[in-house]
Amino acid sequence: MAKLSEDLKRMLTGLAYQDAGDFLSISEKMKVLNGSSKTPKTDSHAKSVATPQKTKTAKVETLHATNKVTPRHIAFISNGEGINAPLDYAIESSLRQNAQIDLLIHGAAGLDKVAALEKKIREAGVRFQQIQIGDNAVESVVDYVVKQPSLIYIITTPTDTAAKALLENASAKRNRIHVPFVLIKDEITPNTLEQTAA
Repeated sequence: MAKLSEDLKRMLTGLAYQDAGDFLSISEKMKVLNGSSKTPKTDSHAKSVATPQKTKTAKVETLHATNKVTPRHIAFISNGEGINAPLDYAIESSLRQNAQIDLLIHGAAGLDKVAALEKKIREAGVRFQQIQIGDNAVESVVDYVVKQPSLIYIITTPTDTAAKALLENASAKRNRIHVPFVLIKDEITPNTLEQTAA
């Protein structure tokens, strides 16, 4: 009975580690593995602590130093518009997905509008970067998508001129974008009303 109990514990622990590997961020994985956000404690690491051997400790540290996670990205195409529902959706999605927002700015976007977009993202505590799209919006966005393998999706408004051109011309030029394209009408959401009332 004791052997069966040990086997079940081992199997359940293995399933828990597999689940952690599939769904948790790197810091959450480390917490599951050893209760801290540093390197995980493995059997070889525990043995090296008990009997100090430089070779085993060095291998464990090297293994975890090279294990880097590529940050996820959510693209937000804008000419300064979309500060309400579209940006709220992008912020909520980036918080859920632990992703960075890439502001793809095009056209003659007013500096005050772009600054307002950046301020709202910054206040939400989300990482972001601003990328100026070139004159040819379709080519610029396709180039951006090709260079971002960790792109989750693209968010914009249905009235955005760059988005319209991209949707119309991308299939004609056989430039295929393999991420979802999310179009959200720029309306004031209840979340935005609560923020402006506060």
